[in-house]
Amino acid sequence: MLCVRGVVLPEREVRAFWIEGEVLRGGEPPGGFAGRHAETVVDGGWPHPAGSSPASAAT
Repeated sequence: MLCVRGVVLPEREVRAFWIEGEVLRGGEPPGGFAGRHAETVVDGGWPHPAGSSPASAAT
């Protein structure tokens, strides 16, 4: 399982997202925190959905 943590809009709050297989979820990791190991691959920044960056909007 992978963890991505960053500031989300419009709240400007830090949140964690969990990636397991091809599924992205917010909130608690699937199955809760007990006994789960997640590798944090991003800790900071402003995560956003694919295709919503200014570069992709210009194409």
